[in-house]
Amino acid sequence: MSCIHRTLMVMMMGAVTLTSSVASDAAELKKETLRTWDAYVETANLQMHNRAQGTFLWVDESPERIRRVRNGEILVSSVGQRNPEPVPSGLIHDWIGAAFIPHAKLEDVLSAARDYGGYRDFYKPTVVDSRPLGTAGNCDKYSMRVVNKEVIAGTALDNEYEACYRQLNTRRWYSIGYSTRMQEVRGYGRPDERDLPPDQGNGYIWRLYSVARFEEREGRCSMLNLRRSR
Repeated sequence: MSCIHRTLMVMMMGAVTLTSSVASDAAELKKETLRTWDAYVETANLQMHNRAQGTFLWVDESPERIRRVRNGEILVSSVGQRNPEPVPSGLIHDWIGAAFIPHAKLEDVLSAARDYGGYRDFYKPTVVDSRPLGTAGNCDKYSMRVVNKEVIAGTALDNEYEACYRQLNTRRWYSIGYSTRMQEVRGYGRPDERDLPPDQGNGYIWRLYSVARFEEREGRCSMLNLRRSR
């Protein structure tokens, strides 16, 4: 399971994310930026839906990709002609990746991905706290507090997410995950630590969205395909 968690963590580092175009201690998410982000996510959803009608996994579009992931390499590639993509008062980062996990059943991979309380143990020191917030049908809600001292000294992000899982058949699943709240913790770990209002802060990450696809092959190994935007 630790091998699965490590692979998932590397895959989770690539994503569709929305950030501020200029780092600032007093940045604020603009309405125009958010509208552009929503339109971008809608387009990305349509692209992923169209992909589902053909090749299920990105790696299957290239024999070279299959060879590399079967040799243990985790592939990460930029999506689009420009990455990050400049938008009004922001930047959209869009990545797609794939990994092969030998000797792992699909149920093991899904169990690791949905072990939200264990994130703080497996993904430390970046994730300092994590916990499940409830499940409704196939959708999970969970929270994470993330610290990256190399990027922003003394700052953490207190985030909440929703991830919905769908089973296509006995071998294939996919999930759609997105942030529902991203709140900066200014002065993390200091006596003056305080939570800033949502959508205010330095703009390191405003929004996050991801689509993951899981497939078990040969009854004993799993492929993982992830597209993530921020």
